[in-house]
Amino acid sequence: MAERYYHFYLNIDPDELMRVYRGAAHRLRVRSLEGPVIDLDANHLRRFTTRSGVQGSFVLVVNENNKFLRLERQGS
Repeated sequence: MAERYYHFYLNIDPDELMRVYRGAAHRLRVRSLEGPVIDLDANHLRRFTTRSGVQGSFVLVVNENNKFLRLERQGS
């Protein structure tokens, strides 16, 4: 099974993140460094959430059908 990788940066403050988690939005749209725009289920960010929100460099790994496999924070 071939994997695809999409790299991107996030800097979401706590207030905006709370709006997402309270249901104002269930998906985030980000542009990857490779060019494509990615729609990401906000629930995948929960494990990366801190008091200051979600910040950092991430890589999204999907299969050849663009189905989510995993999300990883890079560099920390």
